[in-house]
Parts: sequence; structure tokens; C-alpha cells
Amino acid sequence: MGSVAPGGGSGEMSQRRKTVIAAIEGYNSWKIDKIMAPRHPDAIHEILPKTLERPVMNNTHYRSYFSAIMPYFHNFHVTINDLIEDPIQNKIAIWAKSTGSTEIGEYSNEYMLVFYLDQEGKQIVRSLEFVDSAVTMPYMVELGKYIREKKGSDGFEKRYNE
Repeated sequence: MGSVAPGGGSGEMSQRRKTVIAAIEGYNSWKIDKIMAPRHPDAIHEILPKTLERPVMNNTHYRSYFSAIMPYFHNFHVTINDLIEDPIQNKIAIWAKSTGSTEIGEYSNEYMLVFYLDQEGKQIVRSLEFVDSAVTMPYMVELGKYIREKKGSDGFEKRYNE
């Protein structure tokens, strides 16, 4: 297993790395089809730590979950701080930061993401998203409150109650 800074290293980029970078670029495009494109049809996504009690999501649930969040965030951007690739187990771990804004203010979060890939490294079959819950939960509760008070309900805010 080797640790290589994004864009660093020598030689040709592995298919695994290309797939994971495409996933991050999908988030940076802020288009749900690009976000979902690198995912295997049976992929699952987990938001961690488990103390957040978030359900494991298949693609249908993840698309619905993320599509509900997208209208409230603007200028969303993910930056990869470090990337660790495990060619034997076909996984990549990323330490990343995201920034963006909503109508309640600037947003910034730190993540550890683990992507499990198929044998060819072309599709993500499982992803683990460790969020900085000390930042995420208060921000999302406040955003949920704003949506309830100012915009009415679309279901997003029900995920983040006080």
C-alpha cells in the first residue's frame, strides 16, 4: 500500500485511481448523474461514524438523499488532501476537505472516504464516508431549521432535527 499525494507519484495512474478521481470530480461538477456515474449498480454508501445512525444506502437511496441536499449548497468543491491506494484489496482511502455555501453561510467539512472497487477498478461497489460530525451535525440542524422556517418542507430537513 502506498500513499501518494493527489496528482503525485510516478508512472501511469491506475484504473482504481482514475475511477475515484472521477467520483470526486463528479461531486465538484455538482451534477447528480456525474456523481453516480462511477458507482456499480449494486453499490452501497455508508455515512460514518455509526453514532450518527445513518442508514446504509443503495444507489436509489443515495441518489434521493444527495439530490435533496444539492439545491441548498452552492460552489461546492472537494479537495483531496491525500490518497492511499491498496491494489491488493482494490480500495482507495482519501482524506479530503469540502467547501461551499448555503443561505445560512459558508460550509467547510473534512472527510475520510474509503472506496471499494470492482475487480477491474472501474466501478465503486462500496463507499464509506467518515464526516466531521462536530461540524456537520450542528450545521445541518441549522440548515434544516432554516428550510422549515423559510422555505416549507421538502423532506430534507426531516433528516436533521434538533
